[in-house]
Amino acid sequence: MNYKEVLNQLPKDYKKQATRDLTVFTTSIFGETYVISFKELFDIEFPSILWVIRNRNMMTFYRSDKDHELFREIIGKKCINKEFSIYLVKELKNYTDWFNKFLVECNNLDLFILKREMFINNYRKFFAFHQAVCWGSDYLLEHHSEMHEIIKALGDVYAYNERVVPDVEKYLMDLGIDHFHYYETDYKGDKTFRDEGLFFSYGKKEEHFFGDELNKVEGYIVSLDKIDYGLKELKGTTTCLGKVRGVVKNIKDVNQLHLAKPEDILVTGMTRPQFNHILKNCRAIVCNEGNILSHAAILTREFNIPCIVGTKNATEIFQNGDFVEVDADNGIVRKLN
Repeated sequence: MNYKEVLNQLPKDYKKQATRDLTVFTTSIFGETYVISFKELFDIEFPSILWVIRNRNMMTFYRSDKDHELFREIIGKKCINKEFSIYLVKELKNYTDWFNKFLVECNNLDLFILKREMFINNYRKFFAFHQAVCWGSDYLLEHHSEMHEIIKALGDVYAYNERVVPDVEKYLMDLGIDHFHYYETDYKGDKTFRDEGLFFSYGKKEEHFFGDELNKVEGYIVSLDKIDYGLKELKGTTTCLGKVRGVVKNIKDVNQLHLAKPEDILVTGMTRPQFNHILKNCRAIVCNEGNILSHAAILTREFNIPCIVGTKNATEIFQNGDFVEVDADNGIVRKLN
């Protein structure tokens, strides 16, 4: 399959879903979760997804909005069944405990290689349950908010597994294998990294794109997402109430975190545990991504900071120095200057 065939296969609602500081190793595993583990565990298929890796450990993830909404709906309706929700909670907790133990006990490359296959299989399944809990609970909150017990159980286990991915990322970097695909077995030698696109589909498991072909694939997808840069306000999901005004600090990369100052209104794609040390000093948080159980939602409720997530394009509309009002009571962020 060449890149032109890939372009012909992509639906018109293909969009950027996330930008994360994820390693190549993790990305190559999570990509297969969408086309393998979701089918095996939940009988849900994603026809195609694309992960673009640039600057070695910075990933951008693209998928169809329609495919994601279908996944969210199917998982959410399954979660109405208490037995299924308990199953998700139990499995995610078990995988979280397994990784916490593994990262301590297999603390060198030789030990990792001995248990490599188990690590890969468990990481793929961990991510599947992580996503199912996240989006299943999101569906329940929207359509069945009266199911307090189930929603709380899903929320608690989601908070419990929060550290697994960043801890695994650090572990892989400490071992020096973070820039390898999981199926590359020669971990001993040097490797020159180049920007790469990993396209997964259930028709053909994986395709790789580099250079001009990668730019053409990504450029085509970006062209589908029409952003009105003249917008003065965006709506999203409130995760902590409040109304404040302040100056925007737009953070698109965790390497920029040191630029955030106390009392800034932090605008970012989505917060992760690496943001914890700055969040409590922010005046408000605004995120492109996320839902009521996302990292930003959990932390801002703890710190009682106004927060709006799921705005989709906040990092494109609100730039450093903009004076904005975050009206989390109504889920609106508006530019004032």
